[in-house]
Amino acid sequence: MNNQLIIKNKGLIALIALIIIAAAAALMAPTRFAGAAGLTDLEGSRWNLISINGQPLLAGSAVTAEFSDGKIGGSAGVNNYFASYTLDSGALTFGPAGSTMMMGPEALMNQEMAYLTALGTASSAQLDGPNLLISSPEGTLTFSPAG
Repeated sequence: MNNQLIIKNKGLIALIALIIIAAAAALMAPTRFAGAAGLTDLEGSRWNLISINGQPLLAGSAVTAEFSDGKIGGSAGVNNYFASYTLDSGALTFGPAGSTMMMGPEALMNQEMAYLTALGTASSAQLDGPNLLISSPEGTLTFSPAG
């Protein structure tokens, strides 16, 4: 019985590691936004993710994005992430990214994977009132300004 439990735990650990690696790989590809409506300067801004595809974050979790010195970074919920960015004439570009590789509860890891995948495949960004919307084929990330 113990051997079966150990094998199942190793399988779960391997699956979580693959999810983290896939999310990090998605962030590695440069992304250029076509027409970032209303965006002229993100430098020094801080944002809190409030929803992924209209779904609120898990209770007690926090996902953040901070734009500083040509870099974006923050918490993806469990792990910290970081990448370079440029904003030029309304076009936003993310450079290769990285993240820490800690494990957390499965639900938080799934939320983190959804966030990092959407961010890594982003195709457009715009301001909607005070909120920042970043859209990708994976869905829309909605951020509110951090206070």
